[in-house]
Amino acid sequence: MFEREILYILPKPNFFTEGIRGRVSHASGVVNGLLKNGSKVHVITGPQIHKYIKDKNSNFQFVEIESKKNTIIRYVLWIFKLIASIRRYLKENQKINYLIIRYSVSNAFLIIPLIMLRNKNIKFIVEINSLIYHQKPNIPHRIRSFLIKKELFFIKQTTLLYVISNQLKEDIIRYSNIHPKNVLVIPNGGPEPMYINQDINMNKLSFLYLGVFQEYYEFKLLIEAFKKVTGYTTELHLYGYGKEKEKIVSLADKAKNIYFHGRYYLGDLISKGAININCILILPFSRRNPTGSPTKLFEYMALGLPIIASNVGQINEMLVHDKTAYIYEAGDEDSLHEGMMKMLSDRDYREHLSQNIRAIYPKNHTWTARMKQLIEAIESYE
Repeated sequence: MFEREILYILPKPNFFTEGIRGRVSHASGVVNGLLKNGSKVHVITGPQIHKYIKDKNSNFQFVEIESKKNTIIRYVLWIFKLIASIRRYLKENQKINYLIIRYSVSNAFLIIPLIMLRNKNIKFIVEINSLIYHQKPNIPHRIRSFLIKKELFFIKQTTLLYVISNQLKEDIIRYSNIHPKNVLVIPNGGPEPMYINQDINMNKLSFLYLGVFQEYYEFKLLIEAFKKVTGYTTELHLYGYGKEKEKIVSLADKAKNIYFHGRYYLGDLISKGAININCILILPFSRRNPTGSPTKLFEYMALGLPIIASNVGQINEMLVHDKTAYIYEAGDEDSLHEGMMKMLSDRDYREHLSQNIRAIYPKNHTWTARMKQLIEAIESYE
């Protein structure tokens, strides 16, 4: 008999249908981390979860609610199906003692029917990655403040909030009367270590960016800093997709040592040698994204390679300059360029950073470690 049976609700019909992205990596990490900590996990969500989360044992069960083309009417019908499925599932699975729902602005109202449906012995946790206050920074401050208070009206009806950063916790407390002890801070995590040791052309180092092309990254700064690198044969490879890609390609201005690649699978890049021990990973966050917990950071750490990252948000909490990464001043092209030159010129420095990352990552930053922290925090809550 399992001491913990968790119902994890991902209330979005297209949650998994748009392929690998941050929310999919997060949900997969949460489920796998809970399973590795001895929990039985049930998930209710939209279609295609089976493509991304698999468990050979019977500890993982899921319900996929089919969804057709996403229109407002069909979305509303899907939500009604979701509520009916949750109601039925809770009746059929009386041993469930934790209910976790991933929050988004569009499903805040779901919290009320879930409170009504659940057994009072079930701890109800809302997982929050961001609020509309953070998602819509261009909305006037007064309107955003009003909206966050309306959001928090629903959120504070639950037992606990599980948020991904201290900044997010501070914002929630600032705009509500939620007690700080009811807000748990559990950062995102990463996969099990994928350390790379093979030597490939030690005379040529490459800088890599892996992720999406969005406006909250400093791609112009990255490309201009890289163009200033002299005295070394090196390349910049950018893997990913996103609405900013065309603009970023034009910034590169046909530079012969800057390469753009499309969507990728990390395992394929490793097996083909595109990611190897001669790679330096770059995470160029801008100050427009201070509240998050970037899953990309932990995927980088899992590779055990040297990292250059901007001093934004949670990066400052997870990485230490000159110990586990080179941290540059966000928005400062010269600072980033200095970091690139330091990495290229000092092999001992690169190895020092890699060794330290490999020492701390497995025990502290994998999804297994994160879900252990979450379980302990929930179980110690009174």
